[in-house]
Amino acid sequence: TIMGFSHNHLSGTGWADLGDILVMPTVGQVKMVPGSEDKPETGYRSTFTHDKETAAPGYYSVMLDSYGVKAELTASPRVGFHKYTFPKTDEANIIIDPTNKIFGNIYHTLVSVEGNNKIKGYCYSNGWGGKRFAYFVMEFSKPFKSYGVYAEGKIKNNEKIALAKDAKAFVRFATEDQESIEVKVSLSPVSTENAQENFDTEAKNVDFAKAKETAQKTWRDLIGRFQVTGGTDSQRKIFYTGVYHTFIAPNLYMDVNGDYVAAEENMNTKWFTNYSTYSYWDGFRATHPLLTIMDQKHTKEFANSLISRYTDRKDHMPIWELCGYDNFCMLGYHSASVIWDAISKGVPGIDGEKAFAAMKDASLTDKMSSSDGGGGLNDYIKLG
Repeated sequence: TIMGFSHNHLSGTGWADLGDILVMPTVGQVKMVPGSEDKPETGYRSTFTHDKETAAPGYYSVMLDSYGVKAELTASPRVGFHKYTFPKTDEANIIIDPTNKIFGNIYHTLVSVEGNNKIKGYCYSNGWGGKRFAYFVMEFSKPFKSYGVYAEGKIKNNEKIALAKDAKAFVRFATEDQESIEVKVSLSPVSTENAQENFDTEAKNVDFAKAKETAQKTWRDLIGRFQVTGGTDSQRKIFYTGVYHTFIAPNLYMDVNGDYVAAEENMNTKWFTNYSTYSYWDGFRATHPLLTIMDQKHTKEFANSLISRYTDRKDHMPIWELCGYDNFCMLGYHSASVIWDAISKGVPGIDGEKAFAAMKDASLTDKMSSSDGGGGLNDYIKLG
């Protein structure tokens, strides 16, 4: 079954989190809980089969068999683009569930219906990425026929605002057969105003087809840097899938105006583009050495983001960072290896003096790890 489509995810890590701001199209009675996997009809989730599913870099589609709705997805750096093709019905619904979370706790969520085609809100939660907000602005290509919110376990038709631990929203349309409704969802870790600015920069006057074209071109340009010959079709498919996985993380974690979050504090930068999701006890071995060769532009930004935690945030370089929050998973300070590897290979745009100061601090200040006790500094000094 499919519960819905959320807007940020982890890939290949040994821990789970994210899944912010879930959207799900349905037909018929409005249901505001997902239901169970063995009884999907008790909620908004849908059955599906893999033979009605397509996945490619920059594009995903699936038929939601419970509703006869085709769902299509693509994205820009800060905006998720949805396209839902409905059957003929007076009960075409789109559920907005900010309470969806793959791991952690929800403190509260806010939904606010704005006019006849927009919803704003946020989710405030705690998890692997610390305490954080996920703000959103959502715009629909067609005016609502009706709408409502959900809070404290109750559906409230025609109400526009809900603030609760379980606040959600729904909108309803009348559709002709094979009529498509597009939804654009911009995110920000800082504010709803920033989410709107991100929307205006990346999604205003951009439809699904244009967004898909741009996303797929971006992926072709990245994956096309690798050329391999020989082997079987299956082996080449495995190789290019591995290349695709290489570019999934780290993730952009900054609004278009330079605002971002580090260690649960709002920051702003003009000298680098901020990234997060640094699983460096994995990635320092092979992924980042590969990127120093194949993607020096982003390698520079990764290094400067790490350095900035010391120079700008006045904190330490992260050990395992998600959403700007260091969860201290595993031992060591592998970010130093990533930075020095980039500098030693001549990646331009990294300040050597700032890098040395940050690496020196990391090598002399023991960090505590929630999973492994001390950061291991004494053992490194004693044993090398």
